Order: sequence, then structure tokens, then C-alpha cells
Amino acid sequence: MEDQSNIGYQTVGEGMVVCASCNAVQPLTSDGDVPAQCERCGAVFGENHPAGPVAADELEHYEIDCPECGTHYALDIEPGEVVFDCDRCGCAFTVSDDAGEEVAPPAEPAAAAQVPTFNQAMQASAGGKKRRHRAHRRPGGGLKSRAGGISLMLITLAVLGFFIWDAVKDHQEKAADAKAAREARAAASNVGGEGTAEEVRGFRIGGGDFSARAALEQVMTKFLNASDFEARLELCRHPLETRPRMLAFERHTRMAAFDGSGGKLSAGPYVVAAPNGSRFVYALVELQPEDQRHLVVEVTPDGEKLIEWELFVDYSEFPWAGLNDERPRRAFEALVRVERSTRYPRQFPPSEYASYLVYQGSGIDSYAVFVERGSDQHKALEAAFKEEAFPLEEDAGRRKVRWVLAELSLPAERDPSINRIELKRVVVADPVAGVRD
Repeated sequence: MEDQSNIGYQTVGEGMVVCASCNAVQPLTSDGDVPAQCERCGAVFGENHPAGPVAADELEHYEIDCPECGTHYALDIEPGEVVFDCDRCGCAFTVSDDAGEEVAPPAEPAAAAQVPTFNQAMQASAGGKKRRHRAHRRPGGGLKSRAGGISLMLITLAVLGFFIWDAVKDHQEKAADAKAAREARAAASNVGGEGTAEEVRGFRIGGGDFSARAALEQVMTKFLNASDFEARLELCRHPLETRPRMLAFERHTRMAAFDGSGGKLSAGPYVVAAPNGSRFVYALVELQPEDQRHLVVEVTPDGEKLIEWELFVDYSEFPWAGLNDERPRRAFEALVRVERSTRYPRQFPPSEYASYLVYQGSGIDSYAVFVERGSDQHKALEAAFKEEAFPLEEDAGRRKVRWVLAELSLPAERDPSINRIELKRVVVADPVAGVRD
């Protein structure tokens, strides 16, 4: 093993020494003395200079580029292999005596700083043989620098992609709003290509953002001015409709009375926005004098179809619409059967209410009832459904559903600020004979 207590060194140029053990180049101290030991390998330099200073004519001129950052260095050092650290990126590489092309002598060296860098010291040394040599990256050197550069590039591409996607999305939304506005104006001025603006009734909605309002006005105008029942039925049909009750024969006479020319709005329309983005419209329509019907519809996002509709809902509870009791004032009591409602999305009505469908007589016509959660009526209904007192039945081609019996009451005189019907009592017993005949 080599004695590390008396390692030779060589002076290189002005103010630099080369360790004889590891060939590392390092500057003299600020006092101009040889350092006590090598900064790279830790070898202790001897007091003497075994190799002695290197004459200027024995040095060879190296011009190399850092393999990581490309920084150019011009060096005049002793031929052989020297380990070098790039002072820009920190990459460690070796300078070897490989064959290269002849190059011109280096330019005049700049004035040395008070503490010269390695590059400045090499340029200040005497010129020798001029050959261009290659720099070889030391194994493992610069890997962290390369990985960091790749990560930065990926982050930059991700940020750029996000901004491009956001700009495209914003452009598409603006184009959709403009299209909906144009179609709404065209539908209001002349629906179906017939009549004038005075002859065609447009459906106007106040409030809400313009794009949603325009889509609702457009589809409702189509519905109100449809030429016949089949055309109106097409507007209401939807593949996801769980209860296609418009196909029932009993609906035809009621739908035929609403021909679009004799009906008019008595109250509303009111727009209710559900948390999931759906838009519901409620209105009170007067078909004939003293014959008012309630209308609740949801419009598809493209404004082309009416879905999850409840046409001509009588005695429905709309505590969020703020109606001032527009319903006929008469007492109403009946023995009805109640089902859990699947007609409305999970976010509608508001979460503090549970929705049910109430059927009378043949079970074709129904009322939408919203019961406050936690109330006595709600607890009684849920307990009855849990006990499964009544079997699942398939009715009029619909899927099998579970239902319970209850007494329904609508007093003739009550506080006009309260718009709701009451489920007085849940009947937990066998089905009453004749109630479904």
C-alpha cells in the first residue's frame, strides 16, 4: 500500500498543483503555499517536490467540453489522465491523452482573479503542443443532473397541456351557448316554420344563466306548439325513463285537451337547479277556465328532450318554489296506495324531503308527494315498506314495485303559505278489496 504521508505533487501553470496519487488538480493556498493534503483523496503531501516542477515545454494543451453542460475548457497540463470537476454543473470527468486533431493556440489569457479558478489557471500556463482531446464522463457522474432535467421537461409539458385543454373547453362552451341562443330565438319567432311571432306562444323563463334558460325555452316552446299527441310524445320519450306512463291509454284524453293553442300559464314558470346540474321547470297551466293543471319537467342538457317528467301533477308539494297556494280550494280525502318514487334524481327534491308516488283508483294517475324526512308520516311509511306487508306486484306492464296503503287528506281551508298534502295514516293490513278496480 502506498505511503500516504509523503505523496508527491507537481506544480502546473501558475498557482496549481497536481496530486501524484489521484491526479486531482487543486489551487495553492491564498498565501501561495502548497496545500497540506489533497482535497480529493486526502493524501498528505510531502515536504519535498519529488517530481519537481513541470517545464512549460513539457505541458500539452487540452481543449475539452464538459459532457453534461457543454462548458468549454482550455487546459495546459502534463500529458496523461487527470480527474476534473466542472465548476458549472459539478460533473466529474477525466481528461485522457486520446488522439485528436490539431487546434490553434489558445487566445490571450484573461487576467487571473485573486483566487484563480482551475480554468483560469490552465489558460494562464505556458503553451505547449496543441491537440484537441475528448472529455470522458466519470462513471455515475451527472445522473442526478440528467434526471432533474427530464422531470422539469415533463412538468413543463403537463402545464402546457392543461392550459391548451382549458382554452379548448372554454371555446366549446362559448360556442354551445351561442348555438342555444340562436335556436331559442328561431323557435320563439316561428316554431315548425308556420305562423308568425304573434301566433306562436313562446315559453319564457326568468332568472338563471342564459344558456340554460334558452335551452328550456326552446324545448318547452316545441312542446306547447306540437301539432298532435304523437309529436308531443316524441319530445317526452327518453331511453332511461323508468315509468313510461304517457303510453297508457288513459293519458290520451288528458293530453289531447292540452293542444298548445287553448292553454296558458297561470303561475310560474319556476326554475329549480339541482346540485347535479339538472334543470327542473314547474308551471301551473290553465287548459280551460277553472281547469288548472300542474306541470313539472326536466330538460336534457342538450335541450332536445323532456325527461323524468311529471305531467299535470295534482296536489304536489313544492316547498322550494314559493307558490302562493294556486290550487283549487276543496276538501280531498281518499284511500291511496303509495310507492317510493324513482322518477326524480337522487339530488331532487332537496335532501330534507323524501319523494313518493300516490296512486288512486286504477293506479294509472298518480300524485307526486314530498314528505319531510323524520316526520311522523315519513317514519310510518318507511316502517311499512320495511315490514313488506304488501307483496311485489307487476301492474300494467311496469316492473314489480312494493306499495303500501295510506289515507290522504287535503283540507279545504288551511294556511295559504303551506302548500302540501298530508298522509294521515299508513294502513298496514291486507289490501282493501276494490281499491285497485
